[in-house]
Amino acid sequence: SSGINAEYGGDWNTVLCNHLDKEGGNPSHSNSSRQAFLNTMIAEYGLSDVLRLARGDTRLYTHINKQHKTRTRLDFFLVDDSLINFPVCNPEITHGYNSDHSYISLNIQGSSIERGKGYWKFNNSHLEHENFTNCVREIIHDTESQSYDSYSGLWDVIKMKIKDYAIRYGKNAKKKK
Repeated sequence: SSGINAEYGGDWNTVLCNHLDKEGGNPSHSNSSRQAFLNTMIAEYGLSDVLRLARGDTRLYTHINKQHKTRTRLDFFLVDDSLINFPVCNPEITHGYNSDHSYISLNIQGSSIERGKGYWKFNNSHLEHENFTNCVREIIHDTESQSYDSYSGLWDVIKMKIKDYAIRYGKNAKKKK
């Protein structure tokens, strides 16, 4: 583990265990190279199949192919082993609407978060200082040049960076007084 509490989830297009995660069709999975790669990554990076930990050897499936008469568990969460001691609440598989895949969900309850000093409000008087507004423009420009999945993601990052800068700016201005 890299010290980052990682959670990976989705459609992996392979099963982890042919015996437990596949029914019908060829007993071995058609994507054995991906299966081997994924199992190697799990071992190397200290990941666990959280649904398998929670449900043991219960045979569960997330993909049904009626034409080939197969059921497989292609969709699953891999969670950093450091998170396994946190209360993992109800890893679930639910029927997917209008899809041959079921939905998977996972709720991890982390440790309680210590509250800070409380509500933060932007100090408009900072806008009267040219060095503050120039830095804010630079933050926006630098952040825009990075790649984001959506405009709302970009906007959230810009707001967070401006807030962090405004807090530091305010603390430094207060020290100078």
